[in-house]
Amino acid sequence: HVRSRRQRQMCIRDRLMAVGAAGMVYGLTSDPGRAVFGVIGGFCIGVGSWVVREMMARRGNRVVVRTDVLPEPLVCGKLLYEATAENPLAEWKSFERYQRADDVCVVEGCMKFSNPVLSSDEWDYIYLDPERYRFRDCSWALRFRRHTTFREYAFNYRYQDFDNRYRYRFEDDKIFFDKKVAGVWTNNIASCPFPMVLGQWYELRIDAAGSLSRCYVDGELRMENVDTDLDWGSVCIILWEDDGETPISAEIGVSVVRELEIRL
Repeated sequence: HVRSRRQRQMCIRDRLMAVGAAGMVYGLTSDPGRAVFGVIGGFCIGVGSWVVREMMARRGNRVVVRTDVLPEPLVCGKLLYEATAENPLAEWKSFERYQRADDVCVVEGCMKFSNPVLSSDEWDYIYLDPERYRFRDCSWALRFRRHTTFREYAFNYRYQDFDNRYRYRFEDDKIFFDKKVAGVWTNNIASCPFPMVLGQWYELRIDAAGSLSRCYVDGELRMENVDTDLDWGSVCIILWEDDGETPISAEIGVSVVRELEIRL
């Protein structure tokens, strides 16, 4: 079961206080020779509960997830956004500086990116308008695949603009968790191995609730990260290459975004 630190500490405090009270009652109502032990025991446990309470107050409320068991504390709620197979690009905007209109189209119900230009700074960049879609606690699901070994395949969330966003980035057979806040990148905050096979479809789900983010691929939890800098935004897809040799070619299926509620 997943609980916040505050909830766990309150539970410990309450149990200690209950045991302390029981000890005092037992000591005072049983053999008089044991009364002193009941009083001492109750006093010690009461002091211990006070210490726990002070520690709780000092450390604050920070979600901590057990690593031995990872149940699903995030439950999908109402639908916030869903494209259709007929038009998976519905409402997606192109970042004009980096996205040429001819490089993305709809093929068999998917967004197909085909960028044959070779340069040292080549992009594909689409996003949902963050002024309209101010997602907070949400789950973003889609499927994706790559056809070439272009460098960065990045799924940005809590996207507010070019300079403020989180992302899970697929690159060099790994998944990276990065953030950009006020125009400053913090890359490779965490990473894990993930070899991608060209042409193979993968199911991606990104959950963000409070300060907790989770990245699932094919239903398996791959990364779990905590960060407090950004608490709202839309979603954004960015593909990038800089070697001047590798064209960008990829497909992305229908995006679905649902509200999340946290069950602790």
